[in-house]
This record gives sequence, C-alpha cells and structure tokens, in this order.
Amino acid sequence: MNYLIVTNSCPFSHDKQGNKIVTTSNVGGVATALKSMLEKFGGTWICWGRGSADENFCEEKYNNYTLKRIMLTRRERQGFYEEYSNGVLWPLFHYFRDKIKFMPVSYKIYNEVNKKFAKEISQNIENNSVIWINDYQLTMVPFHLRQMGIKNKIIFTWHIPWVSKEFYSILPEGRDIIQSLSMSDVLTFHTKLYTNNFTETYRFLFNEKPHSKVYSIPLGIDTSFFSYEGQGK
Repeated sequence: MNYLIVTNSCPFSHDKQGNKIVTTSNVGGVATALKSMLEKFGGTWICWGRGSADENFCEEKYNNYTLKRIMLTRRERQGFYEEYSNGVLWPLFHYFRDKIKFMPVSYKIYNEVNKKFAKEISQNIENNSVIWINDYQLTMVPFHLRQMGIKNKIIFTWHIPWVSKEFYSILPEGRDIIQSLSMSDVLTFHTKLYTNNFTETYRFLFNEKPHSKVYSIPLGIDTSFFSYEGQGK
C-alpha cells in the first residue's frame, strides 16, 4: 500500500535570509504524526510551498518519502487562503459569525486551487495509493478527484470543529462542500460531537445519510479536554 498525504501546509519551509536559505520545520501534532507515518511506511506528501524560497524545492526526497510542493500565485494565495479559508471557513466553523466575509470570487479561486491540488494528486498516484486529505482548506479536492475518474480510496480528516446544521446552513457554498467531502470513502473528526454535527448537517441538506463512513478519530489534540464526553466536566 502506498500513502499519498495531502495538506495545506508543508512539514518544512525554505526561506531566504540575506544570502542564505534557511530550512524550518513546521511544528504541530498533526504534522508530526503524518511525518512519522510516512517515514515508517513511505509515500508522497503534497502541500503548498509558502516559504519565500520554496519554489526552488518543488520536489524533495526525505526519509522514505517524497515531498511535492504546489506553488500559488499572489491572486491564488489571497483568494484561496486569506479570503476564503481564513475569511469564511475558519470563522464559520468556530461560530464567529460577525467575522465571516462572504465573497463569491474568493470561493471561485478557492475551488480552482483545490482543483490544482487534485491535478497534482492525479499525477502522483499509483493503483494501490490511499489518498489522505487533511482539513478545511481542501474540501473540494475529493469532488475534483472523482470528476477526474480517480477511484482510489480517499480518507479525509477534519481538524477543526464542525458546527451545528443550523449554523452551517448560512454558508452559500455549503451543499457543494459537504457533498464533496462525502465523496471520500472515510471521513474522520476529532470528537463525537463534530461527527454527529456533520452527519446531522448532511441529513438536513439531503434527507439521507452521508455516502462515506464517518468516524471520531482524534489526531494531534488533547482528547480528554476536547472530547464530547468530557464537556461540562
């Protein structure tokens, strides 16, 4: 089995500092877990190279895995990351309604960048590749992969809260996003509360259960603090 990990951020960044190029590890529980898995089992890691010198390192070989960086234009970076991922999805999934800035053009760019990720995935998969996509910046990738005719197993892990069905319904592109996520074979959330919220949202919008298998599987967080069972204690 071959693993193909897909994330917004890369585990390493290269930046220009004067006449030197400095390599920095991007720390975090999720990045550490994914890197450890690839070092053990091998595979490919696709991510956005946002370091100031990353364009010189679009492909790198590390311990038992290959890192592939996608480069974005200034327009793509602004629409995909700053305006839609951080200006719409992040505040929405944290119930910060007053901070949400809906802009149709930013969603268009967000979707285009997701398609760019999907194209890079399609050029690096093998017949036995398991595609593991991570987080809210890449919600439309499963849709584009299926549109390309890719039938490989897709796992999608959601690393932030999932809100109630009533709050989610204010998202103009909500139906497209949740339908794309359900094109994954497996969907995972950190807590039972988030899992239940997702399932109830899907039923609310489509009057049926999600097509994918949905699980509560913590990754990189303090489960005792954020667990559904622990709330109120």
